[in-house]
Formats: sequence, C-alpha cells, structure tokens
Amino acid sequence: MIRLVISIYLLLLILQQIYGSPKLTFRGGSCRFSPNYFSNFTFSTANSSINADMQLIKPLRQGLKANLEIQLRLTNSKMHQKLFSYILNICDLVVSFRSTIFKKWFESLLAYGNFMPNCPVAAGRYYVKGWKPDSKLIPSYLYPGDYRLKGYVFYGRYQGKKEDFVVDIEVDAVIS
Repeated sequence: MIRLVISIYLLLLILQQIYGSPKLTFRGGSCRFSPNYFSNFTFSTANSSINADMQLIKPLRQGLKANLEIQLRLTNSKMHQKLFSYILNICDLVVSFRSTIFKKWFESLLAYGNFMPNCPVAAGRYYVKGWKPDSKLIPSYLYPGDYRLKGYVFYGRYQGKKEDFVVDIEVDAVIS
C-alpha cells in the first residue's frame, strides 16, 4: 500500500514537471461600489495581476457577506455560464481557523496589501498591489479555459428587499 501511494505521488510530481503548474492570467475587470461605504474604489488589472485602492468611510462589521460566482466561457461562445456560486460570511471567513480555498485566497491577498485580518474593519485607506495567486491556489477541478470571477458584497439577504449593497467586482481570467 505504501509503495502504491509513493508511486502515485512520484507520478504526479513527474506530470507536474512535464506539463507545468496551472497558470492564472487576469485579463481585465471592473467594479462598482456603494458611496455609503466607500468614497473611492479603484480596481484594475495590469501585467496579469490585480491592483485596488479603496477609501472605506464606514466600518465593515459582522454580517458582511459575499456571493462569489465562477463562470466559464464555452468554446466559440461570447457568453459565460455559471459553474457555481457560494455565499460566504466574510467576517467568519477572516477569523476562521478552518483552511478552505477562500481562506487561502484571502491569506494570499494579505501579503500584497494592507487588509486587516480581523473584523470589524475600521474606516481608512486599503490597497492591493500586484496580487497574483500562486498556482497552488488554483483548484484542480478548474480546467484550462476562459473564466469570469464575480464577487458581490452585501449585508442582509442576497437579492432580498433589505439587501444593503457594498461593492461588486468582476474579473476576467484565463487558466492555462
């Protein structure tokens, strides 16, 4: 049994060296924000990395949620189709000890900006400069292709009457 596990591990290492790790390239993006929470929110992609500069005017408190959606553009199509979406409690994610793909992405962002790893988030200037996720952060179930990543941040119930919109970010990316 141990030999089988070692053999599979070595085969995976050899395949990774032959074919390389998956590479994520950011192609463009856009955002819109609520003036109730931000006086400025600038978002851009350059050199396949993400940059953002924001001025938070109102603290972000417990109950902040995000609908994260991943879409795939099918071959010979101009439209993206939803693969899956998750609604996450941002504050719970930030303070959690549980290691999920979303937690790993957030921890990766911390190295490229001045985000606070706690909740609530005080008013102030925050930024991300030159963030490129490591290939280890790309889930193996995402095959090479054109993707759209959407993040919609809010309070309340998603698309409910009392929803309080915070920010909406959309990024086009390619996995090769």
